[in-house]
This record gives sequence, structure tokens and C-alpha cells, in this order.
Amino acid sequence: MPRINLCLTIVLTVIAITFTLAAATAQVSLRSLLPADNSISGWKMIGGSEQAAVNQDGLYDLFNGAAPDYISHGVSSAVQRSFRRGDIIVVVDIHRHGSWQQAKTFFTRLAKNLEGNAGRMTTTNIKAHYTHGSAAGATVAYMWNNRYSCSITVSQASAGARETAQTFARFISKKISAAHP
Repeated sequence: MPRINLCLTIVLTVIAITFTLAAATAQVSLRSLLPADNSISGWKMIGGSEQAAVNQDGLYDLFNGAAPDYISHGVSSAVQRSFRRGDIIVVVDIHRHGSWQQAKTFFTRLAKNLEGNAGRMTTTNIKAHYTHGSAAGATVAYMWNNRYSCSITVSQASAGARETAQTFARFISKKISAAHP
């Protein structure tokens, strides 16, 4: 009887360790970091607009000729989701990188593209590093937090569009921070 108890204890310990390791190494779903329908008041997902890339081939499908740049910055997967409120459209791309350093480097490169733009500003009141600029009638925002980078494109260039981009950035940054305390 004691031998059966010892064997049972060993088996249960191995199972517990296996589940603990699996939970610790499980990746957060990128979809779970993005807003759902109306989770940002008034913003509805555009049906059929979501696209995902879970490997390098998928990154080529999603980003076409830009895929090598994403891959060279450690992007291993990405999700794109679009939202609408009235005639305004927001397109959000979130990318998972191999490390926070790669996410920061990618953000820095993207943000550099906004230099010299009259609408460029940085926002520090969210737990992320964020910049945006208005160009060609749209507002583009970039942010990074932990191992993730994100681009948010609003189909207008206005103060309201900047606030919309910031609202989406805050939402996503909070989700990332909650998933990676």
C-alpha cells in the first residue's frame, strides 16, 4: 500500500509540474489583446476584416512586401482588426516579437518615420511608448509594451482622430499589462 501511495504521489507531481510549465509558457492570444465589438464605446468591428498571421508565411500574406522587415524585427505573429463608428474607420495591427527589445526597436524605427510631421507628438500618460502623426488625411499611432508593438490607423486627421488613436492605445496597453503583470 505505501508503494502505491508513493507511485501515485510521483505521478500526480509530474502531472502538476507539466500543467504548471504549460501554463507558464502558453502565449497570450493576440486577439484577446484587441478590443471586441463595442468594448470601446461606439466602435464596432467590421465583419470579415480580421486577418491573422501565426507564422512567417502568414506574415507575407498579411504584410506582403513588408514582411521581411517585420521578420527581421522578431515578429512571429500578428493580427489585424478593423473597427467603424459612423464614417470613421480604425485599423489596428498588433505584433508579437521575440523580446521587448525587438518590440522597442521596431517601434523606434516606425516612430522615426513620423519625424518632421507637424502633427507628431508623444503621449506618456499610458503604460506604453506611443507616438502618432497625421499624414495624408489619416492619423497613425505606434506603441509598444512588453513583447508587443501596435499600429493604429484612423481614417481622419483631426484632434478627434488623435484622441481615438490614444483611446485604442490605452485599451490595448492595459490588456497587455494585465496579461503580463
